[in-house]
Amino acid sequence: MDFNLPDRVGFRRLKLLEDKRGSLIKILMHQHLPTEKTEFGEIYLTHANPDGIRGSHYHKMTTEWFCVIHGSFIMQLQDLYQSESKIYTNRVYAERPVIITVPPGIAHAFINPGPGHATLLAYADRPYNPEDTDTYSWQPPADMQASETI
Repeated sequence: MDFNLPDRVGFRRLKLLEDKRGSLIKILMHQHLPTEKTEFGEIYLTHANPDGIRGSHYHKMTTEWFCVIHGSFIMQLQDLYQSESKIYTNRVYAERPVIITVPPGIAHAFINPGPGHATLLAYADRPYNPEDTDTYSWQPPADMQASETI
């Protein structure tokens, strides 16, 4: 099934490589980053308990790449640079790995519908700076139902 995403959001299915030793998924490689980015940002994990929400913000300068590595999330996105106020809602699963690229101006929230915890692996192209977080609050709509799944 396909994702329903704002035009500026990137999407790439990830390939699971398996052999008798186990498996490997290459999530983000140099060629997946914009050519003008030469500095390394930061990689982080974020966990959410059932019904927990991660994100609920947008950035004016930072691009982030997200991959669910445990459980599932309902992902909500809104392109704040478009006059249309459409909210894009998708369900993302660790068992069906994808990478979602969220550029500046795209509000994003990840809701864990449960029953267990869920984990996102993320890369931000700018390191976190507590004096200039480039993080602006965004409240997703109250309806948390996923309209599209893969």
